[in-house]
Amino acid sequence: MLYPSDVKSHARVTLPSGKIVTGTVAYQDEFTIAVRDGDGKYRSWELQTVKMSVEAPVKAHAELFPKYTDADIHNLMAYIQPLR
Repeated sequence: MLYPSDVKSHARVTLPSGKIVTGTVAYQDEFTIAVRDGDGKYRSWELQTVKMSVEAPVKAHAELFPKYTDADIHNLMAYIQPLR
């Protein structure tokens, strides 16, 4: 529910040469970005060597996590449980 597996982030990576590579994010951490391009090819770069932007559909949800209290999560689960 919090991190749906079927929702993919997309990245636009600008290489030092100016070439732009776009694709689905395959891996990302604080040092590396990797994408699968339109041909399915896996490509990765060190973040310090490229410019990049990521469109992450679940980002807004993740930004809300610190705002939820334990009571909020309890109430949400109590509401969802009978819907199964």
